[in-house]
Amino acid sequence: MKTITARSVWSYLREYWLNLRRIRFWLVIIVATLYTLVGFLVLPWVATNFAVNLAEDDLGRDLRIEAVHTNPFTLTVEVEDLALDDVDGQELITFERLFVDLAWSSLFKWSAVIPTARLEGARLHEEQFDSGQTRLTRLLSELQRRPLARTGPEGAIIRPEQSGPTVPIALEDIEFSLDDFIYADDAAAPVQVSGRFELGGEFAFDGEVQLLPELDLAGTLDVDGLALPLVEPFAQRFARVRVDSGSLSAEGELSSGPADPLTYAGSARIDALDIGERDDDKDVVAWHALAIDGIDFRLGERLLEMSTIRLDQPSARVFIAEDRSTNLGELLIEQPAVPEEGVESFDIVVGEARLNGGVLALTDRSLPLPSGTRVRELSGGISGYSSGQEKPSPFQVSGRFDLGGEFAFDGEVQLLPELDLAATLDVDGLALALAEPFAQRFARVRVDSGSLSAEGEVHSGPGDPLTYAGSARIDALDIGERDNDEDVVGWQALAIDEIDFRLGERVLELSVIRIDQPSARVFIAEDRSTNLGDLLVEQPAAPETAPADDTEPFDIVIGGVRLDGGVLAFTDRSLPLPFATRVHQLKGGISRLSPGLEEPARVDLEGQVADYGQARINGELNPWNPLRRARIDLVFENLDVPELTPYAVQFTGRRIATGRMDLDLGYELEDGRLDASNHMVLRDLGLGERFEHPAATNLPLSLLIALLKDSDGVIRVDIPVQGNVNDPEFSFGPAIRQALTDILQGIISSPFSLLASLVGGDADPDELAKVAFPPGSSEVAPAQREDLNLLRAALDKRPALAIELPAPYAPDVDRPALQRQRARAAMVERLDQAGIDVANPSLEAAETSDTVEAMFTDRYPQRALADVRERFTTAAEDEAPKFDATAYREYLATEVTTAQTVTDEDLEALGQARADAVRNFILGKGDRPAIEPDRVGWMAPIEVEANGAVVLEIALAAD
Repeated sequence: MKTITARSVWSYLREYWLNLRRIRFWLVIIVATLYTLVGFLVLPWVATNFAVNLAEDDLGRDLRIEAVHTNPFTLTVEVEDLALDDVDGQELITFERLFVDLAWSSLFKWSAVIPTARLEGARLHEEQFDSGQTRLTRLLSELQRRPLARTGPEGAIIRPEQSGPTVPIALEDIEFSLDDFIYADDAAAPVQVSGRFELGGEFAFDGEVQLLPELDLAGTLDVDGLALPLVEPFAQRFARVRVDSGSLSAEGELSSGPADPLTYAGSARIDALDIGERDDDKDVVAWHALAIDGIDFRLGERLLEMSTIRLDQPSARVFIAEDRSTNLGELLIEQPAVPEEGVESFDIVVGEARLNGGVLALTDRSLPLPSGTRVRELSGGISGYSSGQEKPSPFQVSGRFDLGGEFAFDGEVQLLPELDLAATLDVDGLALALAEPFAQRFARVRVDSGSLSAEGEVHSGPGDPLTYAGSARIDALDIGERDNDEDVVGWQALAIDEIDFRLGERVLELSVIRIDQPSARVFIAEDRSTNLGDLLVEQPAAPETAPADDTEPFDIVIGGVRLDGGVLAFTDRSLPLPFATRVHQLKGGISRLSPGLEEPARVDLEGQVADYGQARINGELNPWNPLRRARIDLVFENLDVPELTPYAVQFTGRRIATGRMDLDLGYELEDGRLDASNHMVLRDLGLGERFEHPAATNLPLSLLIALLKDSDGVIRVDIPVQGNVNDPEFSFGPAIRQALTDILQGIISSPFSLLASLVGGDADPDELAKVAFPPGSSEVAPAQREDLNLLRAALDKRPALAIELPAPYAPDVDRPALQRQRARAAMVERLDQAGIDVANPSLEAAETSDTVEAMFTDRYPQRALADVRERFTTAAEDEAPKFDATAYREYLATEVTTAQTVTDEDLEALGQARADAVRNFILGKGDRPAIEPDRVGWMAPIEVEANGAVVLEIALAAD
């Protein structure tokens, strides 16, 4: 057995283990062992801890890694189950496996050569905040400014205040693969990326990528069913909306490189989009499908071309609130101003765009009556459109309104450099009930029926913002009062054959307006308010500080107005007796109307009043300034006067029982000065029972009627009225009433003047009214007979007029006259008895002296004739006595006359005889008197004063 010594051991070590060759071997073994240990064991641990500490210390986030595998021999790295949490604990990025294979050549070329790179089961949770930041942008910004600022005793990281989150975006099942990648110039490698969105939808990209010398990416992008609620956070930066539903699908070639930062060529489709208001459940816009084919998007060239766009079944909702704000305006978020300098616009080219089956819902609550309507079956399209070309593109739009009516718009439009549109507009049967809410801003009305049809050319462009040349028609219009069932105005048809509207020139020219069977209703209530006045809505007064409106007024020219078959219903309940009538079969028209014409418009209208009356209106006026110059003649024929009782009773205090009336009213205005002639013809007018009214006249109307009514039963009255209508105190109604009152009072105050005018000649009204009798006589003198003949002729012309004859007597003159008549009669009787014939018997004659003496002795037996004779006998000295026989006879005659008895009854009988004499003369003789007996009546005897003669004053009365 060999002994082992120290020397032998050393020798062995030196020979086998400590020689230079053996040392190199062991060095290789050691290095390999260390490389292996570090590559397989240390490096994964170091990398894991470095990444975790970096995320925690510098980013304030938790990073979890299940395992890291490195292979120092194959140069591969594999990371399993990595998860990075955000600062609020939300999981931000996760993946199941990341595998990267680095080629050995990378170590020699000092350039990355990656034969294979795979990412499996990745998930990304992105979220945008109200501040505009997202989780990823916040993470990247913090990476760029590491280390983060710290403060406080524990050195906490300073973070900006976080605003509330919006809808998150989560990408799941992300797969990434990169093959044969070389980080070198012009080296392209195939790349594939795919994934799935948590809310719905998938995407896949398959192409090539090159990083040097610049990024160059190209490949096929396929997006299938991307849920559009994902874009809601970004959309809310511009509008307060929510995306309730919708999906995006796209397929095409995507590239990004030196030639263009981003291009896309392919197609896209958005299905079942539904966008609503963020703060409530109201919808804003939606559609069934939007398909875009032939997309060519080039960001560098700022060009977007689309061969076809097809939008199916879109719908939109426009809401106008009480303050006239709109839902669309309220939804928009004001953006910071962007300087126009340096901003290039996109050139958009559309080969053809089509709209099919659209619906537009409009609600307006700013009106007195909130309105709502829908436009359905919206269809249309545009072709050959380019924002960069200066030529028009053909387009057409059509649709149908819920309440009735259709429209079509067909033409050409150019948007740039300025809007230039020319098209044909065709509207058929548009229900005017749509306009009711807008009309109620000005009047309390309802539109029960009516439809608008129009056809013409519409243009809007640099020359004029809007023009229309065409025609229009409104059929079956019926407008009523909003608060009841009463109609206001309507017609069967209104047609305008030619319309020329130019907004820029502020011109509106219309051809003749034809209105068939128009109707209107005017109602005056008990308080004298009218239905038309009550319907008007008072408009707010313009502020006093409002700037002056320099807008020129419209120059409106109307070729004329023609009416046919019109009806006007008029009711007045402000009168003591309610009144109502109708003017129907109204026809005629107004000639050309224009504020620039020197000649006024001609008015020519006629119609039927009630059952048998007729009305005509003729004249000239300027509708824009009627007070400047106007002439209007209103002629009413055969009006039923009893129907006018409600108006007449305010003047007459009597109902109108019978009568027909013609009115010829002429009005002339010159600078506000009115000169009116009112000619009235009444036939067979008769008054009825009394009707008390405080404003009624106290004139004897029955007598006035009798005075005015001729032999044909006709009354003619002319009532002139003059005044200044610009005078606030002038009112036509009171003016004509006063004029009529003055005329009638003049007639009553001097009725015989009217009668004298009837017989003409030199008839004296005073002589017609009086008959003078000598004292004691009832015989009509020849001169008086002439006047009575004239009076009789006047009465013949006024068959409704009667006269009343008083029986006048004057005791102071009639009594002596009657006494003398009786004394003479007694003398004549005595002469006849005595057989004495005297040619002209007189009480003072010598031939009758004996008879008178006998009569004196009989009357005064106590008085001796000798004594009486002695009174009239004178005896002078130296002369024979003289007897004054004449004085004696006169004395006896006076005494005999005074002795006659005349009673008051005798005087009254004389007065009655005088009245009888006048009556008999007026009545005439024969079987058929000239004047009916009942038209000449008596009055009671009346004592009068005589001035040489006793006058009978004839009184007038109605028959």
